[in-house]
Amino acid sequence: MKHLFLLLIAMTVAASAQQPVSKDKALDLAGNVHVIFEHKCNECHGSQLKKPEGKFGYVLDLKRMADKEDYVIRGKPQKSELFRLVNEGEMPPDDHPKTPPLTGEEKDVVRRWIQAGAPHELPAVLPKRTFTAPAPAKAKSPKDIRVTLDVRDQPAGQIFDDLAKQAHIEIAYTAPTNEPKLSITFKNGPLNEALDYLALCGNLTLRWEGEKAVIGLHKP
Repeated sequence: MKHLFLLLIAMTVAASAQQPVSKDKALDLAGNVHVIFEHKCNECHGSQLKKPEGKFGYVLDLKRMADKEDYVIRGKPQKSELFRLVNEGEMPPDDHPKTPPLTGEEKDVVRRWIQAGAPHELPAVLPKRTFTAPAPAKAKSPKDIRVTLDVRDQPAGQIFDDLAKQAHIEIAYTAPTNEPKLSITFKNGPLNEALDYLALCGNLTLRWEGEKAVIGLHKP
């Protein structure tokens, strides 16, 4: 009797692990998950990328992803790494510049998809979903942008070009006739301090026009 009772418990747990759904429901879940992944995950994990994040570049191949137990354990969303990543806001990350994290409803769709066995067959017409565009990122102050430089006797223009690329800002530089060569060792410091130092050493002027640095010849 005891063995029969334990067998019934095991059968109940196994049955609850994966919730069978109708074919129409499976198509609906797979279609919605595909659309969500296309809008929220394909930017970093799509097959179109040469170097996808984490060497994971097939997020829209639902079958391939569901077959890989490193990401999905069918019927067990709470034990699936994919669900953990989206549920805890790690994929996409909270600070992603283009893609906001999944909403609560979108996370629930992913959960129910895995719970249903992670079906991969897609409907003839993908479902339409509404996605809210992420809020534009607040512009950083020059003192909040960190840069690192270690150069010796380089033309000022070359250093400013390197800084502009590193800090993702515009630097308008008018080189004097005798362009100064500058040296600086600066590790993870504020951009504005680096530019102030370089301008001072090169006898140059520095002013800010919004987010653009304007550097030119110092006139006595």
